[in-house]
Amino acid sequence: MPEIVEVETIKNDLIKSDVLSNKIINVEIFATSLINSSIDEFIKKIKNKKIKNIIRVGKYLIFDLGDLYLTIHLKMTGHIFLKNKTYHRKKHDHIIFHLDSNKKIIYFDPRRFGSLSLKNDLSFLDKLGPDILSIKFNFKDFYKSLKLKKQKIKALLLDQSFLAGL
Repeated sequence: MPEIVEVETIKNDLIKSDVLSNKIINVEIFATSLINSSIDEFIKKIKNKKIKNIIRVGKYLIFDLGDLYLTIHLKMTGHIFLKNKTYHRKKHDHIIFHLDSNKKIIYFDPRRFGSLSLKNDLSFLDKLGPDILSIKFNFKDFYKSLKLKKQKIKALLLDQSFLAGL
């Protein structure tokens, strides 16, 4: 499973590669089970949207498209690659976003456990606990919260409503 630092690295690499302000001119979807809507609806909503920002919250990678958010959770085996226009699809490339800069953002996932969703807002993030890489996260508050819980430590640490991104 990609760890939170890997998701942060993917975000930073995409930003450094100048994908911000690129327009998504087309989308190819080869695994419909990874998206939360029909192929036609997904493509219609995302086509011609500009990537305004990319953020990471917990293990969610979030593309700000202005009036819409593309959320990606890589789960166990997902990964994002940025390739040039001459790149040819490989076996586990399940979603390809074509950008107006002649680059492609590739969603790669051999086991197809990940998910991509389009959201109108980020209210779903309210259910997450503090992000472990956030500057707001501190050990003192974490320790206090931990002492109040009575469940097994492994289950608690994996509970994203308690601690996001672990």
